[in-house]
Amino acid sequence: MKRTLHFLSLLLLVLCISIATQSCRDDDDSNNSCDLKASLNSPVQDMQIASGENIPLDIEFSACTPIQSYFVRIRNTNTDKLVFILSEFVDSETIRVNPDFSLTVSETANMDIEIRAEDADGNQIEEVIGSFELSAPTGNRVNLRFNLIYQGNTLNMGQRYQYPTGEEFEFTRFDMYMSDLSLKTNDGNSMLIKDIDYLEMTSAYQSSGSASQGYTYSVPGIAAGNFVGATFNIGISPALNATTPSDYPVSHPLGRTGDYWDGEGWMSYIFTSIEGRINVDTSNPDLEQGIALHLGSNNAFKTIDIDNAFAFLSDEGSEHFIDIDIDLIDLFVGQDGEIYDIVSIPQTHSTVHIPQVITLSNNLKNSINK
Repeated sequence: MKRTLHFLSLLLLVLCISIATQSCRDDDDSNNSCDLKASLNSPVQDMQIASGENIPLDIEFSACTPIQSYFVRIRNTNTDKLVFILSEFVDSETIRVNPDFSLTVSETANMDIEIRAEDADGNQIEEVIGSFELSAPTGNRVNLRFNLIYQGNTLNMGQRYQYPTGEEFEFTRFDMYMSDLSLKTNDGNSMLIKDIDYLEMTSAYQSSGSASQGYTYSVPGIAAGNFVGATFNIGISPALNATTPSDYPVSHPLGRTGDYWDGEGWMSYIFTSIEGRINVDTSNPDLEQGIALHLGSNNAFKTIDIDNAFAFLSDEGSEHFIDIDIDLIDLFVGQDGEIYDIVSIPQTHSTVHIPQVITLSNNLKNSINK
């Protein structure tokens, strides 16, 4: 009898352990199903998508408690630059992200899809969830090669130069908006090849090696034809300048909040950013005064017309370079010989500086040798 009771006790203990173990497994499975997670439905890994085509992005986020925020970013791994950003604060246990958008490249590039999310319990995920290849369009290619120079010599960021009034100074930035880039055809018409973009020239002039190559802006996909030149605008049209970065995705050229000025009545994109430092106090060698010549407002909108005849005989396989020299000594010295008073007004950040902005914008246009 005792042996029977002992056997039954052992059997009951084993049964309890088995039930408890299964219960834990069920709990674990239940908890795993509630983890904050993301799944990429599209594009499939290493999918090839042509430049300018719609990106079939489809991502699902899920959790057992409401998801509070998420972001989705696409990074060009060739340049390590973000080319698309979508970020939202939400309050839902499931979120599907499938925006309608496209991306363009001049060179075939690998694109990483980065995601991040956080739920109400503070759980987070952050990872590269997939990647795809964005293929450059076929066809001919037009290259605008911007050569920044100072007094005829290749410009280098951080190198000391002499201002026209004698002070030592250096450049640390030169970037600008370009809009309505068009090719002039030999029948008197024009063909728009790029509506708007932001040219970050600064990085190309950080070293003497890269500076000697200039900054090249490429537009592929040009069909056969005879051309006599090109035109583009420095800055953006008054209609677009009436918009603000909040009207665009962060990845759009006009979504750049750091290149829009809404203070002191400006309410304009900064068309051209020219920055540096200058030695005003000549009793010491320090470049103690910052320079921030930010040219904006509709008054700074300038059209550049380039005469440069060339032809593409077929629809693909050729490229043409158009060299555009910008001698920044002429930014500071007008055609009438008047020198910009950079000591008195080293920064232009307000509508009270519109007269200086107009002067510098006119000088910049005249500094372009095309």
